[in-house]
Amino acid sequence: MLIESTTPPQSKKLSNLSLLVALKGSLGTVGDEIAELTKLIPTYLPVETDSSQRMVQHLFSNPGKMIRPALYLLSCRLFSYEGPHKFSMAAVCEFVHTASLLHDDVIDNSTTRRNRPTANSIWGDEAAVLMGDLIYARASEMMAETSNLQIVSAFAQAIRIMSESELLQLEHLYSPNIPADVYFRILNGKTAVLIGAACKCAGLLGGANTQQLHAIESFGQKIGTAFQVVDDALDFLGETSILGKTKYLDLQEGKVTLPVILLKTFMTVHEKKDLEAIYKEAQFTGSEINKVAALVHKYNTAHMALTHARQMTDEASDILHTNFPPSSARDDLESLAHHLSFRMH
Repeated sequence: MLIESTTPPQSKKLSNLSLLVALKGSLGTVGDEIAELTKLIPTYLPVETDSSQRMVQHLFSNPGKMIRPALYLLSCRLFSYEGPHKFSMAAVCEFVHTASLLHDDVIDNSTTRRNRPTANSIWGDEAAVLMGDLIYARASEMMAETSNLQIVSAFAQAIRIMSESELLQLEHLYSPNIPADVYFRILNGKTAVLIGAACKCAGLLGGANTQQLHAIESFGQKIGTAFQVVDDALDFLGETSILGKTKYLDLQEGKVTLPVILLKTFMTVHEKKDLEAIYKEAQFTGSEINKVAALVHKYNTAHMALTHARQMTDEASDILHTNFPPSSARDDLESLAHHLSFRMH
C-alpha cells in the first residue's frame, strides 16, 4: 500500500557513500563466498567464439553489486545448505539478472552501465541479445543439473514474469497517470520475482517446509520491490558517478516511477496540466526533464518514495522474525535488507 501524506516530507541530504562500500559490512559471513563466486562465474559459462569470450570478460570482470547471489547465499546459511549446488545456483541468480540487463540495454538503447560501455554499444544489438539468450540457456542447464523441478519452475516463472513486466512497462511509457498498482506490478517483474526465486531456491536446496518456502520467497519479493523503489528515487536524488548511469535516465526513457506518480497528491491544477503536456510529447528535452525534476524536488516525492521502500523493508524484517528463529544468518539477511533500503542516504 502507498504511504499516505498530506504534506511532502522534508528533504534530507544524500551522502556520497557508494552502495558497494555500504554493502561490505552487511554481507556478513558470505563476503568470502561472494569473492569466490566472482572467480567461479566465468568458469560456469563456457563459450567458443572470440566475440562471446570478449563479452563474457567484459560482463563479469567488473561485477555489480551481487545482491541476488548475496541474498541467496545468506538464505543458504539460514537453511544450513552446504551442498554441491550452492555456488552453481548462486551463479544462476547472477546469470538470469545479467541476461535480463543485456536485453534491457538493447530495448532502452543504453550506452553505459556501471560507468562502463554496455555490450550493445560495443558489439551491437544483435550480439548483445544473442549473448543474453546464451546466458539464459546456460542458466537453464545449471538449474536442470539440480534435478529439482521446483527450482526450475521457480526460475522459469520468474523469467516469464520479468518479460511480461518489460512489455507492461512499454505499454505505459510516457503515461503520467499510470495507476500505482500497475507501477508495482512492473516492479514486481523487474526485480522482486527474481530475488524471491533466489531466496526460495536456497530453501528448496536446504529442505525447507512449505511455510518456510513461502516466507523466504515473500521476504525476497518485499526486498526486491523496496530495492527498485529506492533505485527509482535515486534517479532523482543520486549522482551519476555513484549511480553508474545517467541521472534522470528514467525520465529520458519515458518511464513513470513512484516519485512522479506521487506528484498528483500535491500538484496544483496548472502543474498537473503542464506535466501531462510534457509527457504527451513522448520525447523529453533537457528543459522538460528539468521541469519534471523540479516538481519532484519541490514536493520531495522522491524522499516519500524512500519512506515507502523502508516501510516495505520493515515488513520484510517482520516476515523473518515471524517465521525463523534467531540466528546469525537471519541477522545478516535483515542487515543486508536494511542496507539496500537505506543506501546512499
